[in-house]
Amino acid sequence: MANENLESKRWFIAIADVVIQLCLGTVYTWSVFIIPLMKMHGWDGKTVQYTFMFLMFIIGLVAAFGGTLVDKKGRR
Repeated sequence: MANENLESKRWFIAIADVVIQLCLGTVYTWSVFIIPLMKMHGWDGKTVQYTFMFLMFIIGLVAAFGGTLVDKKGRR
């Protein structure tokens, strides 16, 4: 039973890691989304950049709290 639980945890961690990496990939491809966002919502360039700024702010906050949590609990 312990091995089954460990095996399912490994798959959960692997899948969660892939999802997180896909979400973070949007930061590196932001320039691809600028024009479609402007056309789809009728936003100007300044508004779209505020969206990116908000995204970077949230990523920074999560990284800060996540780093503290890793320091307290450990990597595993």
